[in-house]
Formats: sequence, structure tokens, C-alpha cells
Amino acid sequence: MGNRNYLFMKSGLLVLLTWPTTAPAAQNDAQLGYGRGWPQWRGPDRSAVSEEKITLWPPEKLWEFELGSGVSSVIAYRGRVYGMGHRDEQDHVYCLDAQSGQVLWRYSYPAKSDQTSDVRFPGPRSTPATDGQAVYTLSLDGQVHCLDAATGKLLWRKAKTQTGASDSQQYGVCAPVLVDEQLLVVDVGVHCIAYDKKTGQELWRTRGSGGWNGAAPMPAQVGNRRYIIHGTGRCLDRQTGRECWSVPYGEMSVATPVVVGNRVFLAPFHGRNYGGAECAVVEFNGGKPSIVWKNEEVQGLCLTAVYYQGYLYAPDREDLSLAGESGYGMNLKCLDFQTGKVCWSHRPLAWPMCLVAGGKLLIQTLQGELILADASPEAYREHGRVKLLRGRFWTMPALAGGKLYCRNNNGRLTAFRVVKPPEPSALPASSSLQSPCTVPKHK
Repeated sequence: MGNRNYLFMKSGLLVLLTWPTTAPAAQNDAQLGYGRGWPQWRGPDRSAVSEEKITLWPPEKLWEFELGSGVSSVIAYRGRVYGMGHRDEQDHVYCLDAQSGQVLWRYSYPAKSDQTSDVRFPGPRSTPATDGQAVYTLSLDGQVHCLDAATGKLLWRKAKTQTGASDSQQYGVCAPVLVDEQLLVVDVGVHCIAYDKKTGQELWRTRGSGGWNGAAPMPAQVGNRRYIIHGTGRCLDRQTGRECWSVPYGEMSVATPVVVGNRVFLAPFHGRNYGGAECAVVEFNGGKPSIVWKNEEVQGLCLTAVYYQGYLYAPDREDLSLAGESGYGMNLKCLDFQTGKVCWSHRPLAWPMCLVAGGKLLIQTLQGELILADASPEAYREHGRVKLLRGRFWTMPALAGGKLYCRNNNGRLTAFRVVKPPEPSALPASSSLQSPCTVPKHK
């Protein structure tokens, strides 16, 4: 691993710092206190479940940063935060210091700003991903960029003409990218494509949703075979992209499939409003899939359920009015994953974006409320609700290193501390700390 030297002035003194040109090795994460982080959409397992415990409530605001407009979620990994926004006819990819919000690097490129009749803001909607060495992004118009995670240097890119993204998609390209071992999988609507993440070589290409798809592709392991579950209810062979099976589910899918072993939960965008597409749990063992159960209990719009200890915590819209369509008339349900039975339903919760942290539900609402509640099938029980954010929120928050990152549609990213900092230890009288004028040796 190489190093890069930086000189800066502090209190009138010239100080030399050494910074690695690549991210620290994964085996050192525990010693560095980073944990597993939040390296891609819905966290390290793409499950929206974190082992981190929330011990500070209400959260303590640390910093804010203007990313630019869009609803792309941020990711956080090894002390850094990566986010995307749109401004001045360009997409901007930022790398920020997790503790201070300071910009470490920025990469910008011209990109389409899609402004549809019912979604009145521009900007990227796909969430990037990182493996610690590179950051992978997907623009609204279907451009793919691979950037060095430490420096922001462009490693490789795919233009819109290479991905084949179409201008006719009403909402543009929305699906989060997937990093799965050596693969980078991107869904540009017309096509679902796998690249070698290091070289950018295209490995396979198959049909995408054909319509609008904001659901992230999901990996699944069954026996010794690995698959990619597409948001439209299709199962693809991970090595070839060949379709192994499909269940009738339509082309307008936004909720990411929830994969639990050899079972997959699928939730529709419209469902009961338009007389079709029930939510369902599908089971497969390498052959033809079977329906474990299906019902009309979950119609999540753009929101994805969270699976935790045998239960689903699923956003649902029962209100068929405009308020329901905009997310104000939504609720949160707890369903038994084995049977589909509803354990409880709590309403209203406007656009509830959920993750589980340390066994608790953390919910961010459309209006910027943060709610801490039990992740339990017994009942919906809140432990606290605070209004610390401004603006409209359609974006899944990220949790990493004891910090929660929330981003509104206009692009304001706010970082909160949700874990109590350790008590400061008293320094001994004869401290062996270096004096401020000491310049560290470069090895």
C-alpha cells in the first residue's frame, strides 16, 4: 500500500502527515474502530440491519453539507462518506471526512437532469457502492463511473451509449448498483449488466425491467450456486446473466427484493390501487419457484421492507387518495415472514424509511422526523421521536461508526452522532505524548 504526504500549517508550525493512497485493509477495520460500515445500499448485507446500537437519543448533530439535488443515498465506510448530487448541469461525487464533513475529494461530470411532471427535482437517484478500494456510481442518464476511493481518480467509465440506457424512461435510471465479489451489477432499465469491477470489462448483459425499475439487484446463495434477484421478480444466474426463473410481477418495481436464504419477499409499487400485484414470499431451491404466501397487505411505493428475526417491518400505503400517493397516508406494518399474517399496523407514518440498529427500529419520515421504536412483533412501541431535519426526505439514511447520515431531496446531508462517545481517560502527569512541533517520520 502506497502513501501520500501532505504539508499544512497548524499554529504557525509546518506539519507533515502521511495518508494512504488506498483504503486500509479490511482485516484492520476492527482495530481502527470502523466496524462493517455502510458501503452500499441498505448497508453491508443490503438488509438495512446493523449491529450498531443506538445509545445517544436524541441524536447529536455533528455537521451539514450541501451535496446538490437528488435522492441518491450516501454510503459510509472506513471513516469516509461518499455521496452524489446535481448542480449546474453536472453530477458531483463527493468524498467527505466522516467526523468533520470536510471535503477530501470531488469528481464531477456532465449529466442529464431529469425533471418529470410529478417529481419536480433533478439529480441522481441511484445509490453508489464501495469495496474500500473503489467507488462505483450510476447517473440518472445511465453513465457508470469507477473512482479510486482514496483519491477520486477515474479508474474506468461507461458512457450512456455503452450501457444503452434509454431517454424514454420517465424517471431515468434509479436502481442502486450492486458490488458482489468481483462483479459490479447495474440496472439501467433497458438492460441489466455485469462488469468486472476492477477492469470494467462487460461480463454479461440481459434484459432489464423494460419499464421503470428503482429496485436494487440482490445477491442470493442457494446451495453452492449464487444468483442475482432482479426487482421485477426474475432470478438470474450470477455467472452468465441467464434467466433461471421468474414470477409474474410486472415491470414497474421499486421496492428492493428482501432475500432471506432461499426465500424472497416481493412488494408491488401500486398493487391494490390498480387491482393487481400482491406482495408475496417466493421460495426456490434451484428449480421452479413456489409461492409460500401472498396477500395485499403491503404496497410500499418506493420503500423496502426490513427483515429481522423472523418478521418483516414493511411500509404500506392503504390510502388511495393523492395524500397516499405522495406518502403522507402511509403506515408501517409488522408481518410474520413465514405466514404473511399482520402482527400490528401503525398509522400514519409519512414515507417511513426503516433500518434496524442493535435490535431497535430507526425510522426517518417524509417530514424529517427521526423515530426510535422496538423491532418487535408484539406491538409498535416508540422510545422517542424528534424533529431535527428540514426539508422533504425520500432517501434511505445510512448508519456507520456511530453516526447517522440523513439527506433531503434538495441535497442537504446532515450527520448525527447516535452513539455516546467514550469517556475521556485522564492523562498521566508525565505524559509521553509528542510535542506539537514534532514532525512524524515518513516510513
